[in-house]
Amino acid sequence: MDSISKIAIGEAQQRIEQTLSGPILPPQATGSYVVDKSVIASFPIPGTEVMHALNYGESLWGKTAKVIVRLPSGETENYFLKVTLDETGRHMCEGEFESLKAICAVSPTFVPKPYAWRKFSHDETYFLLAEFRDVGEQPADPVKLAACLADMHRQSQSPTGKFGFHLATCHAKIAEAVDTWEDSWCVLYSKYLGHVMELAKPVLKWPEFDIVCKLTLEKVVPQLLLPLQSEGRNIKPCLIHGDCWDGNTAMDMKTGEAFVFDVCSFYGHNEYDTGNWRAPRHRLSDKAYIKNYTRNFPASEPGKFPKPHITSSTLKARTSIEADWDARNLLIRDDMTTLCKMFCPEDLKRELESLKRGTEALFGEKDGGLAKGAEKDGEKEDEDEDEEEEEEEEEEEEEEGTLRILEWAQLPFSVEEWRAKVAQHNDLFKYSKSLPGVLDLLKCLSERTSARFHIALASSSNTDLFKMKTAHLPAITGAFPENCRVFGSDPDMSARKLKPGPDIFLLALQRINDTLSRNEERISPQECLIFEDSIAGVEAGRKAGMRVTWVPHPGLLEVCQGYEEAVLAGTIEDDGNELRTMFASEGSLGNGQPVKKGTDEVKSGSQYLRSKDGWADLLSLKTFPYEYYGIHLQLQDS
Repeated sequence: MDSISKIAIGEAQQRIEQTLSGPILPPQATGSYVVDKSVIASFPIPGTEVMHALNYGESLWGKTAKVIVRLPSGETENYFLKVTLDETGRHMCEGEFESLKAICAVSPTFVPKPYAWRKFSHDETYFLLAEFRDVGEQPADPVKLAACLADMHRQSQSPTGKFGFHLATCHAKIAEAVDTWEDSWCVLYSKYLGHVMELAKPVLKWPEFDIVCKLTLEKVVPQLLLPLQSEGRNIKPCLIHGDCWDGNTAMDMKTGEAFVFDVCSFYGHNEYDTGNWRAPRHRLSDKAYIKNYTRNFPASEPGKFPKPHITSSTLKARTSIEADWDARNLLIRDDMTTLCKMFCPEDLKRELESLKRGTEALFGEKDGGLAKGAEKDGEKEDEDEDEEEEEEEEEEEEEEGTLRILEWAQLPFSVEEWRAKVAQHNDLFKYSKSLPGVLDLLKCLSERTSARFHIALASSSNTDLFKMKTAHLPAITGAFPENCRVFGSDPDMSARKLKPGPDIFLLALQRINDTLSRNEERISPQECLIFEDSIAGVEAGRKAGMRVTWVPHPGLLEVCQGYEEAVLAGTIEDDGNELRTMFASEGSLGNGQPVKKGTDEVKSGSQYLRSKDGWADLLSLKTFPYEYYGIHLQLQDS
């Protein structure tokens, strides 16, 4: 069995998995902070007075402060205060307080001592009061951090002897499904991971994500975790930090010892804590950390099995805070897809093919399924029973996938009605024309540029449909090298997301880079310019980190009037409701907010508009500004 480290990572992981090298800046005390009277009432020593308080460091979820007090004895003391809002804040403060209390009981110096958590006196604001520790070098020293973490794992004892916790702690703003007690680590982990997946699905809105989630829970996790507690093997429920990454570890400037903070604990497998250390994007991925840890706490048997730390740590850290599609969200899918390829490749292939057939049938990107209904009876007479059964299964899977997409898009058609519309639509491709300016653009880029330009084709259509669209337009097909064409049916796209996902553009760039010689510098996404006529393609290009030129059909531009800026920003496709609203009404983006109508230039037909960040333009290819994009054309011979 291959290990995870031997499997090639995807483009998303290649972009994000780069070990950071610079120092983490220490938290700074800035500006005064007003301490609520309920905080004062919670000081551990009665009669303590606030001298002054300062904002301290940064928090994504609230405010943090350093409170300097005078004790009744006349001595000064510092407290750490974390403040957050509403019911979510209550869960966060209570969960961290209980986590700190549990760790402090086992390893008193490894975390700041917690004093209290409570509600403010005047509103729905909650706070956590704890010992103040001077944050020094981050992350903490590998020898000291590993020894302290392993000691906490080793010394801790679950009060029930089982995996879980007495309440749901919070990772960021997400309550973790650990408020139960289970004999099996596999069972608890599955509940925890399943909960995160259910929260992620409506945010990410990827049909492929739903598939890999299902397979990860049903096929992957049991194969990875059940062997830890079978055939005489056992693992101890250890008290864990819950989010042990670079920024939550430090050296104490006063004592010189390692300590941790921002905990979201429960009793689990000790290696859950070291999962973050396997990701190269963390400084803790330095081999010294895991090497020192395993010296203190040897790896669980059977050692030959890779454990799903990459998936678990990525999911829990990202789905709670990432609503926009970026490299980290792609990493979530890549991680789970990698594991599914290792442990249930046939299941993954079958599920993705079913989804793809449904998508192709819905959007006209496959004609094979539609042609089945037109086959002559005589052509089937020679087929044997096995072939008929296989075809029936494929048709059922295609129909199921089509229904799934129709339901998602809220289209009022049956599968048969939709197939008829697609077949009628496909016939029109034989007479299609290129958009104005396309042929001139391709000719200029291939024949008249002063420097060599690399071009590639990236189309979500499958190869057969593309040929149907362009068979009568040889100037288009001939402009792109065979090895720099990527279609939705490309084998390398089988486990990747089509537009509006960025995968197809990133793969096209990879194909270009593969053609470069060793002496040629590889091209980055930021150096690429995409020409797109579709809304989904614009969003895909933006997500790929590339510059986009939107050249829509006049009919599409008319439909999008008033929404041009949202299209250029790459936000339309992210929200299905927003997309439906755009085609159904005018003047808003589905959230009740008015939208600036297209400029006079756009309405009058000159078609020029730029996104606010300057990374996308709406323009016409008939008057394409080559020089503006750094494309210098040679004069034509007279």
